[in-house]
Amino acid sequence: MNTTSVIDVSGLVSSLSARGVEKQLRRLPGVSDVQVNYVGGGATVVHDATLTNVAALQAQVERCGYHCRGESVPDHLCEPHAKDAMAHDMGHVPFGSTSLLLLHASRSKSLPTQCSRT
Repeated sequence: MNTTSVIDVSGLVSSLSARGVEKQLRRLPGVSDVQVNYVGGGATVVHDATLTNVAALQAQVERCGYHCRGESVPDHLCEPHAKDAMAHDMGHVPFGSTSLLLLHASRSKSLPTQCSRT
């Protein structure tokens, strides 16, 4: 039974490195198609789930010298509190936190002004 898995691939720097990962993933049993996007940092793999699983895909990517967090999950499937924690770790202010936004604006040296037309 064929299934499509989208996995995270970090550290790719060019289309050449993406091709190398594609080549190595195709060597796994049951893999019928692979497309790696080095800009997006991911790989779409069509494979027979009875022969190859996501853990095997992840291990093969790591054997190539790249980092793989496993299967990518769309934002709409993530738990809301997990996204908030990630946003916090990245220094982003959650939507609706106007007090923090105002604090940030008050500490800013230059506040945005209207554009002047010349």
